[in-house]
Amino acid sequence: MLFQTLMATRAVRGGSNDHVQALNLIELLFDGTNRKDKEVRDAWANYLDFLNEKIPQSEGEARTHFEKGTGLLISLLKAMGKSLGYDFNDVSLKRGVYFPQGHVDESTDQLAIRQGLAKLMKGEKPLDIKVIGS
Repeated sequence: MLFQTLMATRAVRGGSNDHVQALNLIELLFDGTNRKDKEVRDAWANYLDFLNEKIPQSEGEARTHFEKGTGLLISLLKAMGKSLGYDFNDVSLKRGVYFPQGHVDESTDQLAIRQGLAKLMKGEKPLDIKVIGS
């Protein structure tokens, strides 16, 4: 079930609690007792190291950072799939996912709302009010 969860949530990654929880179970379920498990744990260690890096602020650096993360996730999924008897290639792991534009828009809007409200509540952004009279 762990692998299926990661495959199903790979388009949203950290935007899914299920994805994050599945990542945190890797060391438990792939215990390193055989060579294939060791490959999974090594790929997980590389991805975890990346996940703990600070995300760059500039758009170009952030895009490069995201692409690096995609490559590391693909390596992890490929190692897990191999360990479980699946044979996925990099392209199918990266592009073989359905994530409708409506979901992208919803995620983007939720992030903007959350960030805007947080700034408002911290006093970092004023609440502009426009009075419309009769």
